[in-house]
Amino acid sequence: MISKNFKKKIAEENNESKIIHYAFLKINGSSIIQRSLQIGVDYKANLRRLEYWVWQKEDAQKIKEYLVKNGFKKDVSTMPNVDGSIFEFTAYRKSGIFIAYEEIAPDSNTTKRILYTFKMSSVISPQ
Repeated sequence: MISKNFKKKIAEENNESKIIHYAFLKINGSSIIQRSLQIGVDYKANLRRLEYWVWQKEDAQKIKEYLVKNGFKKDVSTMPNVDGSIFEFTAYRKSGIFIAYEEIAPDSNTTKRILYTFKMSSVISPQ
């Protein structure tokens, strides 16, 4: 990640867990290109979690196309929210790999940009 101009920061580290955050920010003319990868390890639960965040719709579209092209099946399900609206959940699955995809709407108090997230968890094999 560092070779791709991401900046590395260890956000948390102790005997039970570790969180590493990689961030990329580039100003290209009048637009900002922003990407973020967070790797979390929970040693006690033997879990690893990856989260990749992008703020450009084009980046998210390229990732979704890559997943489908490489054999991931897109699965969309819906469920009702407490307020009666419908929540849509999208996941990509392949051979026991599950990647959740979500578009997080902007908070009117902070930004007008949508955050596109890809999240994956896996069990760490014992050494």
